[in-house]
Amino acid sequence: MSLKTSVIVLLGPPGAGKGSQARRLADASMLPLLSTGETLRQIAQDNTEIGGRVRRLLACGALMDNEIIADVIRARTANADCINGYIIDGYPRNLGQAQWLDH
Repeated sequence: MSLKTSVIVLLGPPGAGKGSQARRLADASMLPLLSTGETLRQIAQDNTEIGGRVRRLLACGALMDNEIIADVIRARTANADCINGYIIDGYPRNLGQAQWLDH
C-alpha cells in the first residue's frame, strides 16, 4: 500500500488570510506549515551553501530568484516531517515557481 503525499498550496492577495487559514489547516491535518519567509530565515542560519546564498540576499534586501526559492523549498521538503506532505504559504508567486512545484 502506497502512502499519498498531500501538498496544499494557498494562493491569494496580501491580507486575504492565507497565513491564518494555513495555520488552521496545519493544526487540523497534522501536516507541517511551510511559510516561505520563515523558511528563508531558518535556512539563512544554516552553515550550508544555500544558507550562505540566502543570507547574502536577505542582508542586502534583494529578491530571491526562482532557482534559489526552489532550492530552499527542496531543502525544506526533504525533511522527515514533510514525508506525508505539507502546507505551503507564500509560494508559488509566479508561473515559473508554479511550474516547478507541479513537477
